[in-house]
Amino acid sequence: MIFNATRIFFAYAVFVFGLCPFSKGEDKSFIYIGNLCESVLKKNAGKALGDYVRVVRSEPPPSNKPPALGFDGRGRSACLGVVKVDAPGVLFEVPSGANIILQWLDKNFDMVFESPAFKTNPNEVLAGGDYFGESFSAKRIPLKDFDFSKIKETELSKKPDSLCGEYFSYVKNVQPILDSHCLACHDLGGEGASRIVLSGDRGIVFNRSYMELISSFCVRGRPKVGGESWGARNSYIVNLIRDGHQGVKMSEDEFAALRLWIDLDLPYYDTLETPYAANPEGRSPLTSAEIKKIFEICRSKSPLIGEGGNRISWKIYPYELLSFDTPGNSEILLNVRSEKDAYGQALAIIKRGYDRLKKAPRADTEGFETNSHSANKR
Repeated sequence: MIFNATRIFFAYAVFVFGLCPFSKGEDKSFIYIGNLCESVLKKNAGKALGDYVRVVRSEPPPSNKPPALGFDGRGRSACLGVVKVDAPGVLFEVPSGANIILQWLDKNFDMVFESPAFKTNPNEVLAGGDYFGESFSAKRIPLKDFDFSKIKETELSKKPDSLCGEYFSYVKNVQPILDSHCLACHDLGGEGASRIVLSGDRGIVFNRSYMELISSFCVRGRPKVGGESWGARNSYIVNLIRDGHQGVKMSEDEFAALRLWIDLDLPYYDTLETPYAANPEGRSPLTSAEIKKIFEICRSKSPLIGEGGNRISWKIYPYELLSFDTPGNSEILLNVRSEKDAYGQALAIIKRGYDRLKKAPRADTEGFETNSHSANKR
């Protein structure tokens, strides 16, 4: 990862008493970033760094258990805004008790490298400086000991405005862009389908375009092991669009949304609520037994793993083979297309998933209502 070679630890702070200009008992969390511009730019010469930092709220999946939030164990993330860092530093409010990541941006507002995730705690300041290699220095300062007179609080700029403050949803914020600019060529049966299919057909856990973009390496999310470049500026699809691929011209907001999704590490769901908590990955409208049966009928290796077959191996199942939007277009059926009985049995099971999503939509399906499945969180 880029920041393994050059990283920054950004300090954060939480203030309530003493010199803090807020009411007692009112939990307020802040981040204070000192004037790191000079040292950062010096150590990152040639990387076209700008002087803005993006503030990200990051939430990993709950103890590696369903429901899934993103591909291969990814969590959910929200862009809280951006802030310009200059002398003598900058102070801004963030949610208390949140996992925060700070991303240093280039002049196009794409992430160059990021801080490690850290948690904001009430009533203290964690003040630190440069973060390079594998070490950092930081100290916690009680709120009452922090001198607010030396720096004025700054509000985060909402950039991009429509996408700040809430957890990012792939279906709401990326799929409509693909539908408008890519689907004419990259839908099933389209001229570009042999290279990649970008339809929004819902599958076992995610939709088809989401899995294809990730598994075909068109986008580069955060690697589990350091040493790889990732993010929007290193993603094939972003550079393809910048180079004018097939005359595609996204609006500024559309292109910003696509790039932000990648920089947030490719989240899919924005909520833990689900009507299918007992099924694979807490998202599938089909049970483990039904999925196993489909793969048996179609003579394909089952992707189900774990106790009760309630998890999916993304190494076995990197591309979506089922479609609950158009069951007859499910690619797994190609294995038995000339076998009437087997084809009919498999198709009937997939249609059950279609029917269930109609009756009980999940979070990536039209008709899903937030808080209607609060009892089905895990």
